Amino acid sequence: MEWYEAVAAAVRAGRPVGVATVLSGPRALGAKMLIFPDGRRIGALGLGQADDAVSADCSAALRDERADTRTYVDAGEEFQVFLESHVPSPTLVIVGAGHTSIPLSAMARIAGYRVVLIDARSAFASAERFPDVDEIIVDWPHRVLSEREITSSTYVAVLSHDSKFEDPLLPVLLKSPARYIGVIGSRKTQVARRDRLREAGFGESDLARLRGPIGLDLGAISPEEIAISILAEMVAARHGRPGGSLANQAAARPG
Repeated sequence: MEWYEAVAAAVRAGRPVGVATVLSGPRALGAKMLIFPDGRRIGALGLGQADDAVSADCSAALRDERADTRTYVDAGEEFQVFLESHVPSPTLVIVGAGHTSIPLSAMARIAGYRVVLIDARSAFASAERFPDVDEIIVDWPHRVLSEREITSSTYVAVLSHDSKFEDPLLPVLLKSPARYIGVIGSRKTQVARRDRLREAGFGESDLARLRGPIGLDLGAISPEEIAISILAEMVAARHGRPGGSLANQAAARPG
């Protein structure tokens, strides 16, 4: 079956793909349509213009890494369609082999992320210091990430504390579909960084993608606590959440 082979190929290649399946209705039971992040489709459900609505909803489900069942209408007839997402394990790219990067790499691995560390300084980026990463690359980060595929399953934590690494790298990241771009630094540093990016031609919608100062406000002080706050912000970004307190959210609900 073409759809099965296409899904299997996408999974093997680590590429996201959505699948829409007709569950109920007067016709087209079991019909499938595959939707890719670039809008490409394989197959059709045979629901006329509703196919476009299914495709849009499946693309949204794919971005949010979720499954859903929805009802659509074609020619006055109702159809239930199951939308499912096949997404690769998320990849965390850590730029900078500093103290916070060590616990962050370990925690991210436990959370199911594939972890890549990039630093141009071989004395810092070593397997002895980073036993929990999947890949260590000693090179300039912008050069590496300009040549690698960055997807919506890519999360980047820039922890280098050095503008000579950040300035050529951030334009690469902002032009990519990376799900999360976090950059360490004080509020003063963040203001100067954004000013440089504006001068380079980036608009406010681009700058809004930068998470900086990086991490949720947990009052973190130690490298381990800062790593927790960064990972928490990444998880919130992955699931489309603001990252607020669960207790506060519960208290705000009526009843």
